[in-house]
Amino acid sequence: MLQVGANYYLTDRIGLEASASTTSFPVTFSSVGIGLVILTGVQGTHPNTTYEAPQTAKGRWVIGGSFRLTTEAEKANLPGNERSSETAFSLSPSVGWFVAKNLLLGVSVPLGFSKTGNDSAFSYGLTPYIKKYISDNRLRPFVGGNLSYFAIRNKGNGARSTNQQIGLAVDAGLAYLLGERFIVEAGLGSVYVNRQIYPETSTYKSWNAGLSASLQPGFTIQYVFD
Repeated sequence: MLQVGANYYLTDRIGLEASASTTSFPVTFSSVGIGLVILTGVQGTHPNTTYEAPQTAKGRWVIGGSFRLTTEAEKANLPGNERSSETAFSLSPSVGWFVAKNLLLGVSVPLGFSKTGNDSAFSYGLTPYIKKYISDNRLRPFVGGNLSYFAIRNKGNGARSTNQQIGLAVDAGLAYLLGERFIVEAGLGSVYVNRQIYPETSTYKSWNAGLSASLQPGFTIQYVFD
């Protein structure tokens, strides 16, 4: 296997690592990743200075969200098999307000729709959240928590049903204040618990909980308004 990459250091101890790897020759890169690099045993070369970030000042607004659209179709090369298709769409806008310096309150509204053959599902939810940024540097840790409600309305085979879920989560990560309008965040870990709520006619009950951590997180970018 061949792997190449590069590091970009945000501070004396913490940086970003981008890498690509391949297992074939001639070289065709099949995997690309971005992660965090944390150095130990290194003495800092810059004095500790604070940064009065306009992004996290009281009264600022943050707008973010995600969008995803996928479609897939297949047909097995066998007599009598029909073509099948699946389409899925999701949208999750969010808005937050800094009620105090480094303290953000907000809410996100996840929406989704999927269709497979004659079956379809529509989902919606509401997730209020709180997030606290720690320190006064451009690179600063954050901790947060959220409550979530999510519902899925299913339709198929002449029947309709609604499944619901409520949850609680606590997470932590790193944020980098880019310029004066952007916040780049990477989640490093979370603890969550969810409870599924099924129709009254169902005797099935379930809940799940988990703990996750990663040094190769996904990154999000948020824009800040006055």
